[in-house]
Amino acid sequence: MKNHERKKNHRLLVFFSICLFLMGIGGLLSKCISPFDTLFFHFLGIILPFIIVLNLFFFIYWIFRINWVAILPFIAVLVNLGYISAMYQFPKKENSKGAKTLNIVTYNVHKFMLENSGNSLYNITMLFEKENVDIACMQEYSSGMQGEDSPILFENFPFSVKNGEHAIFSKYPIIYSEFVPYVNSLFTLLFCDIDINGKTVRVISSHLETTGVNSVRSKYDKYGYFSLSNMVRNYSRSTKIRSQQVTVIKNIIDTTNIPVILCCDINDTPASFAYRKIKVGLIDGFKDYGEGFGATYFGFKGFLRIDYIFYDKSITGVDYHTINVKYSDHKPVIFSFCPPV
Repeated sequence: MKNHERKKNHRLLVFFSICLFLMGIGGLLSKCISPFDTLFFHFLGIILPFIIVLNLFFFIYWIFRINWVAILPFIAVLVNLGYISAMYQFPKKENSKGAKTLNIVTYNVHKFMLENSGNSLYNITMLFEKENVDIACMQEYSSGMQGEDSPILFENFPFSVKNGEHAIFSKYPIIYSEFVPYVNSLFTLLFCDIDINGKTVRVISSHLETTGVNSVRSKYDKYGYFSLSNMVRNYSRSTKIRSQQVTVIKNIIDTTNIPVILCCDINDTPASFAYRKIKVGLIDGFKDYGEGFGATYFGFKGFLRIDYIFYDKSITGVDYHTINVKYSDHKPVIFSFCPPV
């Protein structure tokens, strides 16, 4: 009887291992397949961190039992190393910043609203000063929330452009700017050409379509499972919209003949189709210069990385880090780079 139970449990564990292996492969495909073709793999991409952790657990389990099944979770983890490296980086040797580096920050400031202590404008201003920020790209910036305080608190930045939900502040002259609304969306893009010691760099601030998940989750207690089905519909719709909005960003970058830095809240993970599409021809600063766990959003237990700084090969990076401060529902991301020559 005990032997029968043991065989039954073994078969069950083998079945789970096969399922997790297939889910790991599916998570990998989420960034390769357009959401207009199918959305199934994109839902697997959302939970890919948990899929990878479970595959690691089963790999260790089968290794200790010297069983061939260990090859399945091993392959599932191996094929997702690209995703893992976009979420976690081992400590690197300290980079020499040299005589002069510039710091650019991307930050979804959530309209400067703190959950417990009210307006976070002053906190964010002091943070930028402490981190010696030279260029600040802010999404969900709402000038109506600050009244007369904004020009005073950001006085270290003599140049700025504000349009829609975006604001770009700079210590260097802004010589051109353009505001681009996305079609059939409330979300937008703002870019500036900044003169840095006689060299022009294009800085893009973009915010892609939100998933709408948070607003639906808040209604769950009132509407129950109906709100969950609505959440699935919202996510499906927003995933398709983001894939189209990325095309707008890429068109701007592809027609630009000067160095480009993209500061972006793409509302999607490194396992997504939008991330893969936007990264073509660009460098993800975290993968080259980041350390530790790269999550940038406090929601969903802090497992999501949805805020990024990308740049082209003409930019020489030095450092990339995320600051764990709760002045918003997002974390600020700072990238240090050498001035263009």
